[in-house]
Amino acid sequence: MILLIGIIPVTSTGCWNSRELNTMGIVGTMGLDVVGNKIKITLEVMKPAAGKAGSKAEGAASTMVNYVQGTGDSVFDALRNVTTKYDRKLFLSHIKFYIFGEEAARKGLIDYLDWYQRDHEPRRSSYIVVAKGTTAESLMGINGGIEPTSTDYLEKTFELRAANGKVAGITLLEFLKNYYGKGIQPVTGIISKVPKVNIKAKDETPSPSEISAEGTALFLEGKLVGFLNGAETKGFNFVTNKIKGGIIAFTIPGKEGMTSIEIVKSKTKNSVKISEEGIKLFVNVKIDGMIGEENSKVNLKNEEIIKELEKLSAAKVKEEIETSIKEVQNQYKADIFGFGLIVHGKYPTEWRKTKENWNEEFAKAALEVNVTCKITRTGLVDFPAGAKED
Repeated sequence: MILLIGIIPVTSTGCWNSRELNTMGIVGTMGLDVVGNKIKITLEVMKPAAGKAGSKAEGAASTMVNYVQGTGDSVFDALRNVTTKYDRKLFLSHIKFYIFGEEAARKGLIDYLDWYQRDHEPRRSSYIVVAKGTTAESLMGINGGIEPTSTDYLEKTFELRAANGKVAGITLLEFLKNYYGKGIQPVTGIISKVPKVNIKAKDETPSPSEISAEGTALFLEGKLVGFLNGAETKGFNFVTNKIKGGIIAFTIPGKEGMTSIEIVKSKTKNSVKISEEGIKLFVNVKIDGMIGEENSKVNLKNEEIIKELEKLSAAKVKEEIETSIKEVQNQYKADIFGFGLIVHGKYPTEWRKTKENWNEEFAKAALEVNVTCKITRTGLVDFPAGAKED
């Protein structure tokens, strides 16, 4: 009893390290740029007391957020320098996006990540993206959607990437895992500013720009080396088995109009074969899809027509995958797909011989892509619009 009386008061104490909400600067997005030999940090900080969404005009902060900056010799130094002009201690555990300017990424993104993986507050599950063609600062605060803050707008945009497959949603943990791994090079998502059409001319708070998340940033030894466009990113997502949905659009030879197949399910299995003839990469993809739109006026009740659509959709995906892999092989010589991981596990002896120059070996490897597509549904009707039956 004496022992319990001594333990209970210790285990039932209050939150000794608690922090009140109105004393914290909750950061949603963190941008990093290099200015000369200095590092500039830009932060989107939530206002806990704000009760409604405000203006979303480009360049102006919403009434729900503040934008603050700090410059220093290191990331940590720049963050601490924010406190010299901001009246809240920064709370970094709710950061959803790390945005890096293209210049910083090309100088060597990994050089700026020590603090992110060392400190206990930043989340490794947050998205990491590169500001294509510009600085992180210039993209902060742009909100072309409905969400009240730029952070929420970006988050929803990346969550919807399953609808098209043209976006690379990469977390800090994934980036670091691939950077430190053997046989694979890391990638990140990208964001860029694009013009926004103002349909409602009398809108009181128009936003002349919006954010596009289409594409992928490629890295070699921690430095940005180039970008993949939307179609090439889709091929990359197929190879890495990250396709959760999207559209396969193509034409039927001899017919007018487009056919669109919605991807219901996709499964990819990769392999590598090493022989006297050299290294050969294999990509095998199986797709289940449904007809989302058919403007070619073909008879969808005809099984032969369905089989033709399956072959054409498979050929389209094969073309996208081959284009993506060959572009990376020829232009960047960086194995972002992880074929080196397969060699490491399947051919340990050969891997020891090639691991130091695997990216060069990957660039020279032959490629074979096999894609099969099964159309399981035709939608609510089995005939195209405009077709007439007897």
